Amino acid sequence: MVASSIREGKRDMVVRKKLSVLWVAAIMLLTVLVCSGIALAITDGQPDNNDHPYVGLAAFYDEAGKPVWRCSGTLLSSTVFLTAGHCTDGAHSAQVWFDSKVTKPPYPYSGGVTGTPYTHPKFTWGNVAQTDKSDEGVVVLNKEVSGPYGQLPELGFLDDLATRRGTQDVTFTVVGYGLQEVLPNYQADLERYKGTVSLIDLRSAIDNGGNNIQVTNNPGQHSTGGTCFGDSGGPLLYDNTNLVVGITSTGMNDNCKGMGFYYRTDVANTQEFVKGFLKY
Repeated sequence: MVASSIREGKRDMVVRKKLSVLWVAAIMLLTVLVCSGIALAITDGQPDNNDHPYVGLAAFYDEAGKPVWRCSGTLLSSTVFLTAGHCTDGAHSAQVWFDSKVTKPPYPYSGGVTGTPYTHPKFTWGNVAQTDKSDEGVVVLNKEVSGPYGQLPELGFLDDLATRRGTQDVTFTVVGYGLQEVLPNYQADLERYKGTVSLIDLRSAIDNGGNNIQVTNNPGQHSTGGTCFGDSGGPLLYDNTNLVVGITSTGMNDNCKGMGFYYRTDVANTQEFVKGFLKY
């Protein structure tokens, strides 16, 4: 799941340290995959085909126009593409594709809709979900793209789930272009996949900011998939709707198993930032 890049100096050292404990900070890994032309999607899921045409693949570029990493994301309007802050952070430009199978050459990436990335001003690189990282970013596209579009939920939409009984029965749909499988077989098709995950907690002990949704990230009694490298920035959709209640943010290990964390979109921090772009 996640985005990434080779960064120099202090940030590069921080990212290298994170690689051993979480794949959201897999900057070095994804850069290698991008530059070698390897595509990065939903593990144990299934091809999305055209079920979520508003979910796209985004490639990001540095000032010299060199592709440095890529992520997934959601089109919220004709020109506003929602993704993660760790995907847009440090990027100078972007291209986005909405094909269910991206057939353009994976490197150096061509033929997508160009745009400018913006990162939440309070975004920080944090450990797992222990702090409010403000992991939100948008790409403003240079050309309008027709709908349908994903939608933001109302403010506080998920609050009642925090104390609801039977939270294990609450499911979400995850969609993205990341790795389909890590182990035992490596599968990295450049294709939009979808899966189902179930709610674990909205008040996780390791999330003292209360801005993350903790869900399952591997098949189980209530799940049919999970997110992996390259799915970062993609949507966590409420049930079978187009409501984007979370942004794919981080996971717990490099096998894409266990728990996953998604930055909530029904909190003021996200809504104020994103709606500022939706006004135009």
